[in-house]
Amino acid sequence: MFETASACIRCNREDVAKVVLMPGDPLRAKFIAEHYLESPVLFNDVRNMLGYTGTYKGKRVSVMGSGMGIPSMCLYAHELYTQVGVDAIIRVGTTGGLQDDLHAGDIVIAQSAATNSSIASLYDSPVKLAPTASWDMLRDAVTACERLGFGYQVGQVSHYADGDFDQMDRVLKDLRENPFSRRIMTNLYTFSDLSEMHLYPCAYNAIYNVTERPGDDKPTLNMVLVQRSQDVLAANNWNVCQYAILLMMVAQVSDMHAGELVHMIADAHIYDRHVDIVRELISRPTYPAPKVRLNPYVHDFYDFTTDDLIVEGYSHGPQVKDIPIAI
Repeated sequence: MFETASACIRCNREDVAKVVLMPGDPLRAKFIAEHYLESPVLFNDVRNMLGYTGTYKGKRVSVMGSGMGIPSMCLYAHELYTQVGVDAIIRVGTTGGLQDDLHAGDIVIAQSAATNSSIASLYDSPVKLAPTASWDMLRDAVTACERLGFGYQVGQVSHYADGDFDQMDRVLKDLRENPFSRRIMTNLYTFSDLSEMHLYPCAYNAIYNVTERPGDDKPTLNMVLVQRSQDVLAANNWNVCQYAILLMMVAQVSDMHAGELVHMIADAHIYDRHVDIVRELISRPTYPAPKVRLNPYVHDFYDFTTDDLIVEGYSHGPQVKDIPIAI
């Protein structure tokens, strides 16, 4: 007599390890068990959803398929947690990718995952968060990939009706396919990560806006940059330059003109320890602004390098060094 018997899983609790690897394909679960686990034992074959338990480097591990899609995954995960009593399920598997630099066999190390599926609300599930991995775990995964020579991509991926994208790839896709959308933006302010940061993101929200007038040869891309706080002496020049160049890069690969950068700062401040330095700087002679352009032959956002940034006519005074930074 099995302790757990349902339409999905039929086994005894002790047959399943506390940690379960869960690919979608049950044959992938079988492959993992046969190639990576020592002495794997089949604990479930209901509806051919195969589950095995064995050991990996001396640690007891189970692996089981979940089927395709969020509803199927929810069924098996729910029963493993509530009826079998597992402690953790680690989702593994394969995915497609739209990035040119994402190759078959690369490992995708996602910082976070989200979905617009209604399945959680439909079943009144308390689990409606976007789970975010700890930085320590991500760093260990990246270090392991580099040590073993595996290709990898790191990013925060969100689920949309038309696929999974990180923020920048979604911006580039929307500018290609729906450029006049009012929803094209990136946001670096992730509340679940703030406790691990020494400094919260300052410039955090870039909103892209496309305009086009009758007679224009192509659209114009503008950006609104939202910043909660700015150390004017230490950061203003960096923030303006980096986002102006980002605007130019995105406009070029989207076949648009680079337009206006509107910079909104909630709290721009000069620290008391910077006052004398600022006074000395604004008393200096001024110079004409340099000319900044990009290599016009770059058409893929991820192909840009520092060699593609061309600055001409940059005149400047003596560099200010050792600026004291306040956090």
